[in-house]
Amino acid sequence: MTNDGMQTRYRALEEQVTQLKESTQKSLEDLRQIIIQQQQTNQSSQQTLQGSQAALQNSIAELVARVTTMAPSQIGSSTNPPTSTPPTPQNTQPIQVQLQPT
Repeated sequence: MTNDGMQTRYRALEEQVTQLKESTQKSLEDLRQIIIQQQQTNQSSQQTLQGSQAALQNSIAELVARVTTMAPSQIGSSTNPPTSTPPTPQNTQPIQVQLQPT
């Protein structure tokens, strides 16, 4: 290969290296932007989750306060019917008790 041919080849390689550097730099910047956006989304989601958790804790506290102030006869009464009927037990045997004279 002649000196001119080597110089041409060298310049072509230099151009490829420059293009790769520019492409890599652009990709890194794109990744930085994606990471920043993802961090913002994560922070927003975390704030939403914390708000939902606080609301849920308040609802639970309110329910506990209501139930603890109710008389046992009110729990499950016609004013507060259960949301579903409990399942009927299967294979149950009646309990037999024999009283002994004292």
